[in-house]
Amino acid sequence: MAQPGPLRGIRVLDITQMIAGPYCAMMLADAGAEVIKIERPGVGDLTRQFGPFIERDGRRVSAYFMRFARDKRSVTLNLGHPTGQELLRGLVRHADVLLENFQPGTMERFGLGWPALRELNPRLVYATISGFGHSDIYESPYWERMALDLVAQAYSGLMDLNGEPDGPPVVIPGAVGDVIPAMLTAYGVMLALWQRGATGQGQHVDVSMYDALTAVAERAVMVYGVTGEHMRRGERTLNAPYSVFRAKDGYIGIGALTQDQWRRLCAAMGRPDLLDLGRRRCAPTTIARCCGRSSRAGWPTRHRRKRRPSCWSTTCPARRSSAPATCSPARTSPRGACCWTCRTGWAGRSSWSGGR
Repeated sequence: MAQPGPLRGIRVLDITQMIAGPYCAMMLADAGAEVIKIERPGVGDLTRQFGPFIERDGRRVSAYFMRFARDKRSVTLNLGHPTGQELLRGLVRHADVLLENFQPGTMERFGLGWPALRELNPRLVYATISGFGHSDIYESPYWERMALDLVAQAYSGLMDLNGEPDGPPVVIPGAVGDVIPAMLTAYGVMLALWQRGATGQGQHVDVSMYDALTAVAERAVMVYGVTGEHMRRGERTLNAPYSVFRAKDGYIGIGALTQDQWRRLCAAMGRPDLLDLGRRRCAPTTIARCCGRSSRAGWPTRHRRKRRPSCWSTTCPARRSSAPATCSPARTSPRGACCWTCRTGWAGRSSWSGGR
């Protein structure tokens, strides 16, 4: 059942599976759209086979699948059969959005690509997510290749930036190669719907997983474009201190990007001797140069394990104007997510609150 929200009255045909497409469709459903998920008969979305599993209405159901399935209606269609193709065309005539993440060229082989469906419904917004984009939008040499989160992270260079300087590239958890393209696609769909209100015409919204993660690595792209230098692995910023440091019983993230934040951080640490840098009117950027841009080296070594992360969070909460620096304990992901769901009230439900 559609939720109240700005997309109420918009019908979305969701012909996607795995993460990127279903996540995008979930975002549209959260905003009030009516989402009809279309799956293969007898098989369904591949994530239905992934654990962990839960018992629901006497059935064993994949929690992996259910996390993106909220507020969606579900039907099965065999798009490889002429009858299934004709049934989809009937749905398209009354739809506002069609979302698919097949390997490029698949929908065209079914006779269900953008040019064909546009003839049936000129107001249709046809949204696609793929590894390297569709050839009718941009002629990528890799447009026919399949991709997963891991491929997008690796090929975009984002994985190469993650990890320790002397270690291997590290996969970023959280399927960013799927979730970020999903968010950009939802954004593109909303822009296309907005423009349709002015022109009366739909359009093809095409998002490449590779493009999306290259955009996330924008700092490295900027540095290379300006200096010709490659950012080193683990070099998350051009300033310091701006990193995660070991404390007495855990880790804490500290960022002091201005001279005033640096002054207050030194006071909070009880290290007034470090203020000598201020006599030369040096900003923390200079500290980054002095420490070889390793923000875990140098000044915090003797101090970082003397206090607990909880002490830092009360000493310098980011919400207080008197905060010595922007900082937070490095929490485990379940704790951080629990705090978020408790604060927003989203645990176990979905709703739209435009001002939240």
